[in-house]
Amino acid sequence: MELGASDFNSFIVRVDGLRNWQLEKSEFGNSLVIENLAPEEDIRKGLKAYIGKMLDYGVGGRDIHFVVSSGALAAPGTQKIIQELKALNYVVISVTAEREGALGLRAAVPAAYADKAFLADMGSGNTKLAWLEQGTVKSIETYGSKFYVKNTEPATVATEV
Repeated sequence: MELGASDFNSFIVRVDGLRNWQLEKSEFGNSLVIENLAPEEDIRKGLKAYIGKMLDYGVGGRDIHFVVSSGALAAPGTQKIIQELKALNYVVISVTAEREGALGLRAAVPAAYADKAFLADMGSGNTKLAWLEQGTVKSIETYGSKFYVKNTEPATVATEV
């Protein structure tokens, strides 16, 4: 399950012995985390509903993993979600923007284009840019699509990006 700045997304994948995977089911939903408008009770109910659907589908509780995006980590309400998940005895993995960019580059750019391409992962909380430079992944973070939440002027965003 991915906890993003503006959404909760769940993905059920089947992995074989060779680590090949197949998407079995996905669900996308909204959260008000970045706006800090999600009361703890709503978070608890929402998480339990998502978990329940995964369990009903046949996913074992120990096979449910939670990843918190870098954009979500920057939102004040995310810590409530992390606390709720830990209270339910789930492991929560937080990902930095740099790591998100590096993983995205590895997942999305074919090896044949690695030295000619870059990745732009535009999220609501932040945007990650990643590329290879002399065989080393470089990644930077900049404004997300909801930059206005922090009263940042569009001209400032455009200049800095």
